[in-house]
Amino acid sequence: MYPEIAKKLINGAKIHGFSSGGGVRVLRIDNMVGETYYAEGANIDEAFLELEKNIKTGKQGICYMTGGYANGKFDAWTRVQGGFDMVYNSQSGMVEVALNWTHYHHAPREVVETVRQTKQSMTVTDTTGRTWLVSYLHRMNGIMCEQLGTEEERKNLPYSEKRHMTFGAESISDLLVSLETCLPSIQY
Repeated sequence: MYPEIAKKLINGAKIHGFSSGGGVRVLRIDNMVGETYYAEGANIDEAFLELEKNIKTGKQGICYMTGGYANGKFDAWTRVQGGFDMVYNSQSGMVEVALNWTHYHHAPREVVETVRQTKQSMTVTDTTGRTWLVSYLHRMNGIMCEQLGTEEERKNLPYSEKRHMTFGAESISDLLVSLETCLPSIQY
């Protein structure tokens, strides 16, 4: 599966994948000699098929205005959480994907639910040391969570942080299967 993409990866290319603002799954492959291939799809599977075709033909294929609903865990991850980078690791002989995302810290869910039910504001310190003011917004029937503390405290405990994890397998198809098995289900 995807022999042309595999050849490019083995020869040192890197695939960067992400979801556009309209939810289109986008793949871009760059290699050491300046070649760039680009593909779009309504889901990640279509984007990989399109990239394979574009490498074979040397042309860019279909352009999408919006993406579709996720058709699996890896597709949902790409759609909601963020991008990924795929490379071939010659030392291990494996195709590797690094999933990249921004983790946003949030007030504890049980506190948010209590404020939603009681309509009373609460201040709470979570397990990471962040202090939150959780307020009920009467006019909007909603909740606002604000991280409290001095500027120095907030700098040391930022509201968000960049995270990544890496998976590897012997082939692209094996890697995609392992991602479907290992990734958590994502609701959006």
